[in-house]
Amino acid sequence: MRSRLILLFCGWILFSNAQPGVSFIETQNALESLKIAQTLINQEKYEKARFQLQETIRMKKDFAVAYRELGKVLLKLEEYQQAAKDLETSFELDAKLSRSAYFECGEAYFKSGVFDEALKYFQKYKELEEEKFTNSKKESGLEQDYNIQAPIRIQNIEYIKAHPPTQVKEHPTHLGNDINTKKDEYFPYLSAREGHLLFTRKGKYSDENIHVSALKKEKWGRASRLSDINTEMNEGMAKLSTNERALYFAACFWEGTEGGCDLYAAEYDEGDVSNPQIIEGAINSSSWDSQPVVSCDGQHLYFSSTRPGGYGGADIYLSIKQSNGDWGKPQNLGPEINTPGDEEAPFIAQDGLTLYFTSNGWPGYGDGDIFISKKFKSGWQAPKNLGFPINTQFKEFGLFLSPNAQTAYYASAREGGQGGLDLYSFEMPETFRPEEMLLVSGQIKNASDGEPIETVIDITPEVGRVISSDEKGWFFTCLPTKKVYAFQVDEPGFEFFMEAMLLEGQEGNNSISLEFELTPEGSEAPAQAQSRVVAPSFKPLPTAGIIEKNYKIFFGFDEAEINFTNEQFLKDVIRDMAGHINWEVEIVGYADASGNAEYNKKLSERRATAVYNYLTGKGVVIDNVKYEGRGSGASGDDKQNRRVEIRLRRE
Repeated sequence: MRSRLILLFCGWILFSNAQPGVSFIETQNALESLKIAQTLINQEKYEKARFQLQETIRMKKDFAVAYRELGKVLLKLEEYQQAAKDLETSFELDAKLSRSAYFECGEAYFKSGVFDEALKYFQKYKELEEEKFTNSKKESGLEQDYNIQAPIRIQNIEYIKAHPPTQVKEHPTHLGNDINTKKDEYFPYLSAREGHLLFTRKGKYSDENIHVSALKKEKWGRASRLSDINTEMNEGMAKLSTNERALYFAACFWEGTEGGCDLYAAEYDEGDVSNPQIIEGAINSSSWDSQPVVSCDGQHLYFSSTRPGGYGGADIYLSIKQSNGDWGKPQNLGPEINTPGDEEAPFIAQDGLTLYFTSNGWPGYGDGDIFISKKFKSGWQAPKNLGFPINTQFKEFGLFLSPNAQTAYYASAREGGQGGLDLYSFEMPETFRPEEMLLVSGQIKNASDGEPIETVIDITPEVGRVISSDEKGWFFTCLPTKKVYAFQVDEPGFEFFMEAMLLEGQEGNNSISLEFELTPEGSEAPAQAQSRVVAPSFKPLPTAGIIEKNYKIFFGFDEAEINFTNEQFLKDVIRDMAGHINWEVEIVGYADASGNAEYNKKLSERRATAVYNYLTGKGVVIDNVKYEGRGSGASGDDKQNRRVEIRLRRE
């Protein structure tokens, strides 16, 4: 027994040459070395397997199997050019060793960007289907996978030839080594305040966990696991509700899951997570359900699932929140979005109409491209590929668009990263942006005692949506910016509340905060309830001893009549004028550039006259007034040009 142990020790000693980090197990012959390398491959220790195979080839330079295994290992290590060379050497030594190796050689050239050579090997792989190879039985599982993938790769190359990558100045920006590692990082999600970045990292043994990084001095800090949610099982694909009070995520093999992975929600408070619960309702199934994202209004939840009844692979589904707070039965988005391939990682923009997702079923560049589709009354439009350099021959996955709709974050396996999927950012091209939105938050209080009010707010007329405030009076919604909205509250026990205003964000800020106060019926509080903009969307003009008030009201296309919303603004004007005399009033109408100059001048005059007639018709006495129409306004925004400006001035 002792002599046998000595022999084993001598035959399996660790040998290191002069190069640091280059090590292998020295053996007596090349075949034994190959077996050691194959064991390392099965253990996914690819770096060690590479050195072992190189030593194997040093001992036996015409060893076709070693070159074939080395090419496969280098593919895993993302060293594509050398992988292609070693695989081609294996063909020269033994052309009938492995049919799968021809696909892998095509893949190595494909990832290297040498598409003509890649196409040659993919086509050859298909042509060799009836041929007999030494490894055919051993690699039958590989061949089944490659038989599916080869036609897809040929389609990828055809797409690339029809949409060739162009020379561009700016490529997506790598988020740095405090975020990215040699492991996979994906599913980025930026908080509305843009201060925290959530993402998923796949660790040892494919364990997925949710990580968070804080922005410090315009640089992302070192990421750490999100507290109180990660376990030894898989957790990931985390997305916040837009008001950042709820965290939606996927968890696998937790107690109580219906399938392998289900959708969960937890309470979220500036990085602290608590009370994770499986999502109630009809969302989860006995299949894989993952990758949730909730619309800005909190009423629509999109996710990906492999449940039966889809179009093949993973499909994107939509669930709508019911009146009892549960999520309704998911609806497949249909063949306008889903294909026999995989559609994953949905992200619905804040306009609720623009959907981004990853697909390997629609024509694209590689393993998965980012697509966009917009929803119309007739349904979803045909998805559009975001193109190069956003998409490449590698996998692109899990896009998130920042609240200002300008900066996108996503994962890409492109060359130049840390390895695998890394997180990147890029400026979203204007053609792929959703409608610009304003994040509107606010609180409703009792004007008498300041207590919060849980109630319903009707927002009219452009949106016609109804939202609710919670037990603390807070409400949240997203609205198209630079539009006029009327907020109405008809709460029992309080005077009817109405406030109309033009909402627009300041430069670099797409959020606004409001505060409304309701007057109790019969109270001695002011008859008109109060409202104020907590985070103003404008800067007041300095008065310097002179009182000056400026207003704008807006009209629809080719309209000059005072509508409901205009009335609410003009009531504010009348209220501001009350109790004071000697106002100088200037009323100026404008039009957009749709008509000719003469028509625009008359339309602008009609709008100014309509405002003047309304004010005087309500009993306002104006001694010093000037009203006129000036035709087309200077602004390039048609909606902003269809307006009347009112200026009140007195000493």
